[in-house]
Amino acid sequence: MAVTLYGTPLSPYFCRVWFAGLAKGLDLELVIGPPDVASDPNRARSPTGKIPFIEDGDLLLYESEVIVEYLEDKYPEPSLRPTDAAARARSRLVSRLVDLYLLAPVHALVPQIRTTPRDAAVVAHHLDAIKAGLARIDDTVEPGPWCLGAAPTLADCALATALWYLPNILRHFVDDDLRDGYARLTPYWDFVQGAPVFAEAFVEMAKTRDAFRRDLAEKYGAQA
Repeated sequence: MAVTLYGTPLSPYFCRVWFAGLAKGLDLELVIGPPDVASDPNRARSPTGKIPFIEDGDLLLYESEVIVEYLEDKYPEPSLRPTDAAARARSRLVSRLVDLYLLAPVHALVPQIRTTPRDAAVVAHHLDAIKAGLARIDDTVEPGPWCLGAAPTLADCALATALWYLPNILRHFVDDDLRDGYARLTPYWDFVQGAPVFAEAFVEMAKTRDAFRRDLAEKYGAQA
């Protein structure tokens, strides 16, 4: 019986689990909800009311980092954990940096998207935090060509999907691509978005994004 993953390709946390499944060659069964997460009826089945979550037989498991660790434990080969303790710690560190210093300030900007007038100080604060987070991650990764070497790790599942997600929110606040200009992070992003193991997923993510933007344009017009 396949593990069932619930959520939307517009969620970097859903995509983190999805990418881990792809990198491990798992046949995850995807149950795709609406792009507007708040209207996903499956949220009611999650103890936290959030997505993603998985079902594996009688087990319902939530929180993306917990899920990918579970998949590693249940399906140890091929492993997405580096072989030595220091490298494993660095992989976990990248994932933690993504959550706390990149996605957290990105999501903190969401309430400002259609606030009129926007709080310029709040926007500037979170944009500065995002730039600092990207710089911290740039200092941490060691592309080779994956973010920590020659093979994908759980860190890639967190980082690649977060980097893809950034413009979905930041397009409302800046014209520049904040992923550009980093000695390590920028070449890594150039590599990973074309990596064959994730290529089809990136296409599906883009289709979902584009359809959602069309819906937003119909609803909000110039504010979409």
